[in-house]
Amino acid sequence: MPVSRWMASSNSGADPAVRRLPPSLGWWLLAGVMLTLSWYAGNVQRDSLLAQLEVEGRQQLDLYVSHFAGQLDEFAFLPALLADDHRLRALLQSPRDAALQDQVNRYLAHANTIAGSLDVYLMDARGVTLAASNWQKELTFVGRNFAFRPYFIEAMQGGAGRYYALGTTSGRRGFYFSYPVGAAESPLGVVVVKIDIDTLENAWRSQDSELVVTDPDGVIFISTRPQWRFRTLQPLRADTIERIRASRRYPDAELTAVFGAQQKALVSGARIL
Repeated sequence: MPVSRWMASSNSGADPAVRRLPPSLGWWLLAGVMLTLSWYAGNVQRDSLLAQLEVEGRQQLDLYVSHFAGQLDEFAFLPALLADDHRLRALLQSPRDAALQDQVNRYLAHANTIAGSLDVYLMDARGVTLAASNWQKELTFVGRNFAFRPYFIEAMQGGAGRYYALGTTSGRRGFYFSYPVGAAESPLGVVVVKIDIDTLENAWRSQDSELVVTDPDGVIFISTRPQWRFRTLQPLRADTIERIRASRRYPDAELTAVFGAQQKALVSGARIL
């Protein structure tokens, strides 16, 4: 049945001018309705697909987070255990004792090997490293001052510290655990365990999805794409960049954005990058 005839017969009381709609106009109106329905159906299908992807993504993310937390927890106890060793306290009280320093160096190296951590080191109350597992290496931490690191500050305040950063001496990324040596109210120094991030990242890289881990400022610290490391999810303010550089958390990192400012936010709070 022609569209123009259907429109006329469905409204027999309408104005004759309306009943005499040209056939071509009727087809255009029908096409407009069909396009509207098609657009609506497309949006519904897209939203449904995005919702499905978000659910799957969150499930996979939960697995990653659980695995990451489990890996970190394997080392979290170690600084407190090391801090209880009498040799560490003795060296902090007699930092010029070369024989004692040699004992502590070897002890920390042994502990580092057994635990599978990246580095273990002991700092005095000023932040100067007195002994380290890498004492025989060219880029040893011995003699280096890390008083500016938040994990040192937190431990000197009597608590356990956690921090992730790019090493200023080694140039390697690491997650740091620290603990005060001696009385919590007046520590003699701080013992630190640094674990390797590369191992975790390499395990994730074998998966089919892309993964990034960022700090609170949106700086990418871990990524299945190496070229994204130490870049940002979106452009940072100049004062934020200045603060990050002052902290020496990511030495020499450019901190440029990977995705730009145009990101689509979903109702759930997730974003499409």
